[in-house]
Amino acid sequence: MPDGYHFKTTVFSEGAVSTVSGPSHAPVLTTLCVREDTNGTLWRSLHNNYDGSLKTDPSNPPKAPYIADRLEIGSMMHLDAMEWTGGFARCLGWIVLSPGSVR
Repeated sequence: MPDGYHFKTTVFSEGAVSTVSGPSHAPVLTTLCVREDTNGTLWRSLHNNYDGSLKTDPSNPPKAPYIADRLEIGSMMHLDAMEWTGGFARCLGWIVLSPGSVR
C-alpha cells in the first residue's frame, strides 16, 4: 500500500468488502468480493449506498463468485491510485475467493 493510503475490510460469510482511502482520508475505491449472493442483496448494497449514478443495474447482479469495484469521490483527488487499485482489488479478491491458491 503506498504511503498515506489505507484500507478497511469487513469480512462476512459470503465474502468481504473493502474501502481504500487516500492521504486526504477520502474514500477512493470500494471493492466487493463475493463468494455467494443468492438473492442479489450484496450487489444491490453496492448501489444503494452511493449518491452518484452508476453504469451497472442494481436489479441485475452478476453470477457469483464476482469482484465488483466502485470508484469513490476520492478517486478524483487521488488519480495516482488509479494506477494500482485494480491490482489491489484483484489480489484482495483472490485472498477472499480462493485463499488456498495464494497461501
